[in-house]
Amino acid sequence: MKFKIQYLFLGLLLSLSASAQLIDYVQVYAGTRLFSQDNSKDAETGLPNNFYANFSPGQTIGASVYRQVLDKVCVGASFEVSNARKPNYNLNSATIGLNAKYNFNNIESFISPYLMGGLNYSFVSVRQSNFTDGPITLTNPSQTEPEKIYTQIVTYRNPETNILFVPVYGFHAGAGLEFKIREGWGLYVEYKFSYSFTKNAPVLQNEYDYNKSNLLYHNIFFGIRYFL
Repeated sequence: MKFKIQYLFLGLLLSLSASAQLIDYVQVYAGTRLFSQDNSKDAETGLPNNFYANFSPGQTIGASVYRQVLDKVCVGASFEVSNARKPNYNLNSATIGLNAKYNFNNIESFISPYLMGGLNYSFVSVRQSNFTDGPITLTNPSQTEPEKIYTQIVTYRNPETNILFVPVYGFHAGAGLEFKIREGWGLYVEYKFSYSFTKNAPVLQNEYDYNKSNLLYHNIFFGIRYFL
């Protein structure tokens, strides 16, 4: 099923990009990716509930193509790559997106706010260095004597691990503001929320089986728009 979805995304992206006649304008953008700062841990294991939390702001670059299908509605596709780090971990992703966009003004207006959303298919890679985590104090309530709580000191030794190009699917939604600077050219700023179902990816979940969350992040992009 995942390979069928992958081929669908690639096929639609190639069909939009194969002929300039199908493309009205191109966007090139760069920005940052912000992750959850959830510090919660499981009381029994001392491990974080959300493996994808607490990454430093990531760097993202990408490009997208759009076809105007109505006066204020465009559809298109995008491709972007991103990198983010936290102590002992490096998270990379390459994402194909299928997008729909609604501009409140005509797209060639001087200023045009818009809403956008769509589906995404990502290839996620995690590089983990060899490190020691701990000592960590664990609490374990007694089942036979509820008033008693037992503690245990543990140390986790984490070996070096490389997980490469795990396919996951998800969705995104956001809003932005476009500015026309001259005929055919424009600038824009965009906020986009992205969510990927990484808990459905066995390779990731087997390695980080303590994780209880999917991958979510907030994007802030600045870009250039050019009409063909």
